[in-house]
Amino acid sequence: MVLFATGFAASAQAEENCSFKFTSAQVDQDLFLEPFPGVNEDRDYTMGLFVRFNSCRKGSSWFSGHEVQHLVLDALSIGDGETQFRYSTAFESLTFTPDDLTAEDPIFEDRPYSSILQVTNNLVAFKNPERSATEVSLSLGFLGLPVSDWVQSGLHQVFRTAFGSEEPFDPEGWDNQISDGGEPTAKLSLTWFHRQNVSADWVDIIYSAGANLGYQTGANVGLSARFGRVNKAKPVWQTDRAGGYLTKKSLEDEFYAIVTNKINFVGYNALLQGQFRSNPHDLSSSQIQRFVFENSIGIGWQNDKSDWLFSCTRRTSEFDLPERRTHFFCGLNFARSL
Repeated sequence: MVLFATGFAASAQAEENCSFKFTSAQVDQDLFLEPFPGVNEDRDYTMGLFVRFNSCRKGSSWFSGHEVQHLVLDALSIGDGETQFRYSTAFESLTFTPDDLTAEDPIFEDRPYSSILQVTNNLVAFKNPERSATEVSLSLGFLGLPVSDWVQSGLHQVFRTAFGSEEPFDPEGWDNQISDGGEPTAKLSLTWFHRQNVSADWVDIIYSAGANLGYQTGANVGLSARFGRVNKAKPVWQTDRAGGYLTKKSLEDEFYAIVTNKINFVGYNALLQGQFRSNPHDLSSSQIQRFVFENSIGIGWQNDKSDWLFSCTRRTSEFDLPERRTHFFCGLNFARSL
């Protein structure tokens, strides 16, 4: 599960004219794939819930303080008197499980149970938001808390009751999760976005590249393409999520298909390898897949009041064990202006 609440702020000069606010929510769930046998298999990244509040005022976020991000930008000589900023704060919970949920003992041929509950501060710096931007994120949180166990078990019980089914089964192995009981952790991320000049009005292409340091350490490159009735005034860091520019009432409606491809290089992943504590089951460095590929397809539509995006993702295996596999999940992202 993932839970977000965010608030944006422009530069100090722009805050005097700041008025926009919008809320957004997202649900990631493999149950969206229930009509396709053999695809919904309730494993790996299993579910997500996102709730966001967005505003252009720095003080409107639930949790503020972006000094570390500004120090990173200064160290990289990014930003001058013309640079504008957007601030956000996110509350997040991520959940990962092995294939067999009925086993109480660790399954050493599969990935371990793992979860993280964290707060993430995001800072986006730009001069032309329609062209390029740099995002710095700092996450502080805990591995191994029982929240994911409670939520997953509760949702499975509701689903069985509603549909009179024996599945999905209750997860029995959460006592074996990474850092069970809780362990502090952190991550610093840096991402660049750039919109490619394309003459066709119905094509929008965004490149991205990023690096992470902390409980997930590595790098990534990505390419996102939208086709259809697209508006290229949408901020480059918001093209693959809902709620990017609901404040600009003059923009025309959108209806488009989106295709996203990303290559991730994994140097270290505490959600698989553990951190400082001893665990019943964690993976060694040699059992980690160094390159993980993600491919997403989706459909989106937007007007001056609301923004929708439904997408499905294919992710290759994150580990090199007998049970390694590609897995799938889908997400519905929605935003509405206030």
